[in-house]
Amino acid sequence: MKNRRIANATLAAVAVLFGVVLLIRYQYYDNLMLKALYIVLEAALIGGVADWFAVTALFEKPLGFPWHTAIIPRNRGKIIEALTNTVQNELLSKESIKERLADIHIVRLFVTWIEERNGKRALAEMTADYARRVIFSLDARAAAQSLERLLKSKWQEVYLSALLSRLVRLFLQKQGDEKLIDFLLNEIIRIVETPKTRVMIHNYLEKYSNEVADAWWKQLIKNVLEAVDAVNIAEAAAVLQTNIINELHNIEKPDHPLRQLIRTRLQDLADRMEDDPELAATIKEWQSGLAERIRLEDVLTELIELALAWERRSIDETQRSQVADWVLSQVSKYWEVFKQDNELQDWLEKYAKEALHEIIESEHYLVGTITSNALSILTDKKLAEFIDDKAGEDLQWIRINGSVVGGFVGLVLFLFLQFFYDPYVVPALRSLL
Repeated sequence: MKNRRIANATLAAVAVLFGVVLLIRYQYYDNLMLKALYIVLEAALIGGVADWFAVTALFEKPLGFPWHTAIIPRNRGKIIEALTNTVQNELLSKESIKERLADIHIVRLFVTWIEERNGKRALAEMTADYARRVIFSLDARAAAQSLERLLKSKWQEVYLSALLSRLVRLFLQKQGDEKLIDFLLNEIIRIVETPKTRVMIHNYLEKYSNEVADAWWKQLIKNVLEAVDAVNIAEAAAVLQTNIINELHNIEKPDHPLRQLIRTRLQDLADRMEDDPELAATIKEWQSGLAERIRLEDVLTELIELALAWERRSIDETQRSQVADWVLSQVSKYWEVFKQDNELQDWLEKYAKEALHEIIESEHYLVGTITSNALSILTDKKLAEFIDDKAGEDLQWIRINGSVVGGFVGLVLFLFLQFFYDPYVVPALRSLL
């Protein structure tokens, strides 16, 4: 690691220079430049050693010192719990997901999909094929009413939860989960990159720092370290935000364990959609409401009349396309009506989002479970290595800054004592005594 080598070299150089100046100073004790250099190097050495100890104590026990060291391995459970809570309750909370969902118009997306994929013709052809296979009574209107009741009855009999479960499995087979994860990752990265997220991370680190410094002497040490910029929460928040973003980019890799875990959880969700009575009841309620709202009698009457005429005339294969074209015209007609019927679209939108909200409420815990399981895979050592690998280079700058800032503070103190305190303040104090 480049920055680690630089930090070690900086500390070693400061220590060697301090030793050299210390030896030379015995011969030239009154030399002002040597005195200044001695104080600067002394402060730089103290700052470098202190920051080396602080950074090392995050991951292990420096010099075997057992108290308040190896902070990350020692607090592995708390770190995992805190990160899990942050992801589940802040970054991907129910409210944030619902807010994002509120910006998406599901019905409009469906309309766009139908328009772009030429779905009207496919729908019309399926309807024509179905109509041709059914035997109708001579009364087209009565047949239409009967068929409508039959369709709605069959619709009510469909175990929609199981069907949706199969669709989810088909979705997984078509690798739709990979596309969905990529979409969600892009949205999460966009959220994490915002200044608001950095403020949230900063507030959390500050709160955690205050909780750790529960005794007065711990608070004193914390304040001193902050005063010399050894502990910089704002810098730590920025580093953590960057590392979170980098890790999210790592998740974009197809073989990332988290993606595999999400796929497993989706498969489990497909199983639950078949077995969870509460979720099945919610879907059933939406299913019943949809059946009550849709009116098919008029369009079915026209379809039946055309089908009967076709049957009576024994339409051959070439006339099949004419039936399909007619059905297409009817579908296009009612499709245009549907596109203009904002009330019906709003009703469908409402029930679709209510169903999604129910799923969010019942399955949101999976966000925390997935995060916790992904982090729990890491042992104490692996967690420390993981954080060191992601943030170690940036943490080494704390050590480098410790020597630099320490030396600068030493220089300022020397100038203050040498050219202001000793010649002016000390005589003034002595004259008052």
